[in-house]
Amino acid sequence: MALPPSSSSLRLPRGGSQLLGAKATRAPRLAEQLYTQIYKLITAGHFAVNSKLPSEAELCEAFGVSRPVVREAMSRLHADGVVETQRGAGSFVRLRHDAELFKLAPIGGLPDLLRCMELRSAIEGDAAFLAASRRTEEDLGEMRGALDELAQAIETRQIGHAADLRFHQAVAVACRNDLFTNCLQALSTQIFDFMRVMRSLALSSTHARLRMVQDEHVQIYRAILEEDPDRARQAMRQHIANSKSRTLADTVAT
Repeated sequence: MALPPSSSSLRLPRGGSQLLGAKATRAPRLAEQLYTQIYKLITAGHFAVNSKLPSEAELCEAFGVSRPVVREAMSRLHADGVVETQRGAGSFVRLRHDAELFKLAPIGGLPDLLRCMELRSAIEGDAAFLAASRRTEEDLGEMRGALDELAQAIETRQIGHAADLRFHQAVAVACRNDLFTNCLQALSTQIFDFMRVMRSLALSSTHARLRMVQDEHVQIYRAILEEDPDRARQAMRQHIANSKSRTLADTVAT
C-alpha cells in the first residue's frame, strides 16, 4: 500500500475527548469505546482510505486516555483489518466500512459483536464436530425445519435472523453436551444481534449474498447428516469466518 508523505492535515474533531462520553473505570472498557469512536470517524470519512491516523500521543491528548488504552484500541482495529501499522511510520486506514453497520449494530456494541464471532468459531465448530457423531433423526428434523424457514425468508425478502439462530441452536443441541448449549444461551443476545446485523446488510445488498449464507448452512447440515465430524467442524468455522468477513466487507478498500 502506498503511504502518503504526511498526515499533518489529519486531526481529530474538536472536543474529541468528549466523544467517549462518561469515562469508565476499567481500561478495557475505555479501549472498546475508543475503538468504536475511531471506527466511526473512519466510516464517516473523517479519515480517508490510505490516510495516516493521528499519532498515539495525539490520540491520547484528543480523547483524554492513556497510551495502553490507545494501543489496545489500535490493536483491535488492526486485528479487524481496519488499520495497518507500519513500524516507524504510524497507522494507516486500510478499510472504510459501510456506515449502515453502525446503524444496525447495538450502540457501542460493535467490538463485542466481533469478539463474539471469534468465540463462536471455537464453540460452534466443536459442537458441529460432536453433532455429526451424536445427532438423532429429531435433531436433523429441527435443522431441516430451520433451513426451510431460512429459505422462505430469502424468497420473501425477510431478515430471517430468528431462523438462523434456530439452526445454530439445533446443531448445539445435537452435540449432546449441555455445556455447549448453555454457552450459546449465554451468548444468545450477542449472537442474535450479530445475525440481525449480518442478515440485514445481506438483505440490503444482493439476493445472491443471502443464498450464499444459506448454502453454507446446507453444507453444515450435510456434513452432520453424513456423519462426517471433521467436515462439519470445518464447514461451521468457515461459515462463521465468512459471516464476519461479509459483514465487514461492505467497505471502500485499498
